[in-house]
Amino acid sequence: MLYHIIDIRIYDDKRGRLVRLEIESNNILRKEYFNGIFPYATGIIFDDNDRNELVGIARDENGNFICDWNTDVVYKLVFYDVSSNRSNRSNQNSSITSKIWNWLMLGGSILIMWIGSTIASLWSNLYEDIFKMLSYSQALNTQLEKTYFSIRMILLLGFSTIYVVSMICITPPLITSSWKKIKEYFKNIEMENLRYNASSPVSLNF
Repeated sequence: MLYHIIDIRIYDDKRGRLVRLEIESNNILRKEYFNGIFPYATGIIFDDNDRNELVGIARDENGNFICDWNTDVVYKLVFYDVSSNRSNRSNQNSSITSKIWNWLMLGGSILIMWIGSTIASLWSNLYEDIFKMLSYSQALNTQLEKTYFSIRMILLLGFSTIYVVSMICITPPLITSSWKKIKEYFKNIEMENLRYNASSPVSLNF
């Protein structure tokens, strides 16, 4: 059976007070005991004045702290940096959102170009049919042909109008967004990499 032989003092920054802990005879501070008192802490450190450095207390394979504890030393807690973790998550989410938006912009641009080329091709075919009718007197003989030609022209005119309006509404935001990304890219470039190292002047020895 293990008995505690010494008491150590740990300063709790959260509480602003010293906390006394009991150490077992094998110099082990059990993980469950530590976590029960300091659930928000992840480790223990102390100041080594002889070496002018901070020393972290090691853990064994079970996560227990083991050390040659000194009752004259005031130990300190190491806390989990919640704000830094949230900031990293926020940056990661922002990066993922930015990548998704870039892919959507790329896909939208390709789709718009494809629709534009398709509409241009359809208009070209329609002009060719009209040219044949005017040049070679190839009139539309049946009512079905006339109806098909009229519907074809109306639909193409409607799609063209929608495409032009969409381009007017979508193109300015796309250009603005792209311009902002370009400016942000150049702002993030380290100025050291953009400096021009001029060559030393040539000495003129006569």
